[in-house]
Amino acid sequence: MIRNITSQRFGAFLALYMLLVRLLRYRNLAKTRRLAASARKLKESPAYFPRNYGEPLDQYTYQLYMLLMEHEFPRLILISTEFALFKTYSIPTISKLLRATGEFRRNPLKRVEDTTLLMEEHILFPEVKERGPVAIKRINEIHGRYRISNDDFLYTLAQHVLEPIRWVKEFGYRKMEKHEEDAIFMLYKVVGEKMNIEDIPDTLEELEKWTMDYEKKHQVYADSNREIGDITLSVGTELAPTFLRPALLTIAYSLIPQEVRVALDYPEAPAWVQLVVRSLLKGSGWFIRFLMLPRFFPLNRLRNRMDRQGRIRPKFAQFKNIYEKDGYRIEELGPGSKFAHNFEE
Repeated sequence: MIRNITSQRFGAFLALYMLLVRLLRYRNLAKTRRLAASARKLKESPAYFPRNYGEPLDQYTYQLYMLLMEHEFPRLILISTEFALFKTYSIPTISKLLRATGEFRRNPLKRVEDTTLLMEEHILFPEVKERGPVAIKRINEIHGRYRISNDDFLYTLAQHVLEPIRWVKEFGYRKMEKHEEDAIFMLYKVVGEKMNIEDIPDTLEELEKWTMDYEKKHQVYADSNREIGDITLSVGTELAPTFLRPALLTIAYSLIPQEVRVALDYPEAPAWVQLVVRSLLKGSGWFIRFLMLPRFFPLNRLRNRMDRQGRIRPKFAQFKNIYEKDGYRIEELGPGSKFAHNFEE
């Protein structure tokens, strides 16, 4: 009797909880729709002037992107940009340059973390003079030391747009709507302009087509592809126990697109591994959709993390938080700084 009452109470609680999840789960989607509508009204206003090259996004599109980044799909977007690195490594001109600089061999963890932090600093704080503008200046300063083709720049930028959209479509609790995809595209178009990248397509569809054409011409195997890919995988697995690393590598192989895997000469994961890994990721999307309340507070590792001395200590890191103790200044990120030499020693 008591067991039946307990089961009934649990069933009632679960039903009410799932109803609450259903009522709240799509509130952020409704917000993005309102923001997109506001952005359209702004552009239709007689007083509106089209955005000039390099100028900031309108506030509505930027807020829309931050909802996606900090509330709706923060983990998927972060993971997708990490796996997007392998697509850039599948282009020999990019991987050969990365190998030639020596940064990946000397300190791969710092190289990966600094690249991510510089991009995050600019995207999260575009109008904070001691952060966003300093970050984009530092990015351009680093890139200015090397001869990098505009097409390689554009291809790398495109992965920050296309891969999050692809991952959310396959593994998210819902697909992005067109206005959300366009917001990601527009944000990175502005970032690309500030990086002095030329001939950025005007629409997401044009960027997708350009990327596919570029891959058909340039995505081929080179020893440097495999070398840089292996170093990056070592960063992702170094904190795991030694006996687990082969399994983690197999999981990673299962998530790398086939054409990229071929260009890096990586083995194909067994079919059952691919099925299990993708089923678990899709299952997590279903779990979030039906059993998890929406995020009420933004997932952001850099907000309110600067001390009085101007040093920033991230709340967490994708791999290992190398700046947890001493923090960093933006001008110290990347190769060539005094801090970089101290770090390597």
